[in-house]
Amino acid sequence: MNLMLQTQLQKKQAPRQQKGVGMMEVLIALLVLSIGILGLATLQSIGLKYNHQSYQRTQAILQVYDMADRIRANSPGKATAYDSLTSTPGLTTPGTNCTGFGVTCTSVARANYDIDSWGISLEANLGTGATGSVARQGTTPIHVITVNWTENNVPKSFVYEAQL
Repeated sequence: MNLMLQTQLQKKQAPRQQKGVGMMEVLIALLVLSIGILGLATLQSIGLKYNHQSYQRTQAILQVYDMADRIRANSPGKATAYDSLTSTPGLTTPGTNCTGFGVTCTSVARANYDIDSWGISLEANLGTGATGSVARQGTTPIHVITVNWTENNVPKSFVYEAQL
C-alpha cells in the first residue's frame, strides 16, 4: 500500500514535461535574431560611410600641406608667383616640367607647374572635380590655400591659412 500511495503522489506532483519547441517560440526567436542582424548591418554601413568621409578629409589636409611645402620650396616665388592660382579640373599632365636635375625655371613657371601637378593629385585623391586654389593676402606673406571636393553629393572645402 505504501508503494501505491507513493506512485499516486508522484503522478499528482510531477509537472508535465514539454516534448518539443512550439512554432510560436521558433518564430519569435527568428524575429529577434533578424532584428539583431539588421542592426549590425546598419552599423557596418554607417561605419563605412564615416570612415570614407574621414579618409577624404585627411587627404584634403595632406594636399594642403603638400601645396604649402611647394610654396616654401619655391622661396623666390613666395612673394609674387603664388598671388592667385587655381587648379584646372580634368588636367592630366602638368605644363612645363620644372623638376629634375639641371632644369631651370622661373619662379612663376615653377608656381604654374606646382598648381597643375597639385590639381592632378587633388583629383586622384579626392575624386573627379576636386579643385584647389592659392591666394596671397595683399602684400603680406600670408597665403590662403583652399581645397574643394564633393563628399556624398555635398560640396566640401578645407581652408588653410599660413605665413609662408
